[in-house]
Amino acid sequence: MNTLWHALVAQAERQPERTFLRFADQQWRYAEAVELARRAAGIFAELGVRAGDRVGLMLGNSPDYLWAWFGCACLGAVTVPINIHLKGDVLHYILEHAGATVLVVEQSLLDRITALRDRLPELRHVLARGG
Repeated sequence: MNTLWHALVAQAERQPERTFLRFADQQWRYAEAVELARRAAGIFAELGVRAGDRVGLMLGNSPDYLWAWFGCACLGAVTVPINIHLKGDVLHYILEHAGATVLVVEQSLLDRITALRDRLPELRHVLARGG
């Protein structure tokens, strides 16, 4: 099966030193991208994420979003992108129906999740990015 994850790995094998991403004043090579995605996959796997499981990503525009997304792809997990501007009942509705067992959220948005946590029984783990 050919997926974006497999395409990234294949490209990293062919041209590991080629630039994969430029963001602000930083850049990452294909080999680095695969390594960072595998690290994310390892973290998710330690939390019990398996193929077909859903992982919510409530992250802003950053390379970390890509590493988490590719980490999920590595495991065969499904990413659920969640708008960072949501809050309150609308955010609860989205999270409740997303079926995510893990949520990666910006540190600055963590209070929104904490306020809803007792109403989200399927959400087992919340990981905060940044600080």
